[in-house]
Amino acid sequence: MGFACVGSDRNTKCSNLATTVAVHQEKFGFIHVPKTGGTWAVHAMQRAGIELTVMGEGSDRHVPYSGVPGPFRFGFVRDPAMWYRSHWAHKRRHEDYPEVMDPFHQAIRASTDFPDFVERATAAMPRYVTNLYEHFLGPPGAIEYIGHQENLVEDLVTALELTGVEFDPAAIRSVPPLNEGTDDMPQITPELRELIRAAEHNAFERFGY
Repeated sequence: MGFACVGSDRNTKCSNLATTVAVHQEKFGFIHVPKTGGTWAVHAMQRAGIELTVMGEGSDRHVPYSGVPGPFRFGFVRDPAMWYRSHWAHKRRHEDYPEVMDPFHQAIRASTDFPDFVERATAAMPRYVTNLYEHFLGPPGAIEYIGHQENLVEDLVTALELTGVEFDPAAIRSVPPLNEGTDDMPQITPELRELIRAAEHNAFERFGY
C-alpha cells in the first residue's frame, strides 16, 4: 500500500499512510514515519527483548502523533533529499502507488529519471516531506524525542534510555541493517539538493539538515 498527501501547506491531509506504530503499554509509543528506518527500529526493539504491541497494520494505517498512546512518544526523520531519492526509487521499482494520486506521486510516475522527478515534484508539491514529518511527529515540542535515520542505532538507544524501559543496548547494536538501497541509486547532485532544500526549507532547518 502507498500513501498520499493532499495540499501544499500546513493543512496538508494524508491518507493511506503506509506506517505502523509500536507501543509499549507502560512506557512509550514509537511512531514509524515512512522511509526513516522504522522497520529496522521495531525489529531491533523486539530483538532487545522489549514487548511491543504493533498498531496500524492492515487497512487502517493512518496513525499520526496525536493518536499514539504512551507517556513518551518518539520517531525518526531523514535528510529530505535522501527521502526523495529513496521514495522515488521504491515507487519506480515496485509501482505500489496510492489509489488517490497526489501531484507528488504523479510526478514520480511521469518522470523519466530522478532529476526529472525532483524538478516536477518540487514545482508541483513543495513542502511534501515537511508536511509529512509534521503530520506524523507534530509541530516542534509535540512529542518527546525525534531521532535521525542517519544515526539510527545510537538515536534508538538514546530514545529507549529516555523512556526508562528495560532493554539490552548491545542487542540493539547487533541488529544488521534492513532494506538497504541498491548500488544503482541515482546521484543527488548539488543542484538537485538545492531544489529540494528550497521546497523543503522548513524540514531542513527544523531537523538540522
